[in-house]
Amino acid sequence: PYLAKVLETTPQYLSGWSNEPGIGVETNKYITANVNQEQGGKDDDLAFNVEALKRRGLSEHNLKLIVAPDDAMNSVFHRGDSLLIDKSANEITETDIYALQTQTGDLYVRYVRRDIGSGYSVYADDERHAPIQKFSETEFADNLNVIGRYVFKGCWRQNQ
Repeated sequence: PYLAKVLETTPQYLSGWSNEPGIGVETNKYITANVNQEQGGKDDDLAFNVEALKRRGLSEHNLKLIVAPDDAMNSVFHRGDSLLIDKSANEITETDIYALQTQTGDLYVRYVRRDIGSGYSVYADDERHAPIQKFSETEFADNLNVIGRYVFKGCWRQNQ
């Protein structure tokens, strides 16, 4: 792959498996978010341009594509939307939207805020169905794993 990239062609062309020298060159610039993870990338619906990710300060090696698990964040995204998560942002440094996983494996995507003094507040747009939850530092660390920060949403038109 390295030699093919330097020569701006494909490994298939260099090995004689293809007569098209340029086919695949552009695909070297794209990555699926879960390619090196447990899903193997095979279920990803989207590919991302590596240069566009870098311009936004994202590394292609620290991404995870998940599906929004509910409608609690309905002003930002809806159940079933594809959400890109930056796994390098797995500490709460500012109020933002984070993907959280419980010890039992349940997935939530919520606003997380460090409270004055200590502790955290986890909240959503839909306070009726997802009321604000407050955690001490210890409770937060013991019960929730911060997968990373939400950076992108992709969704299909309904009924497609």
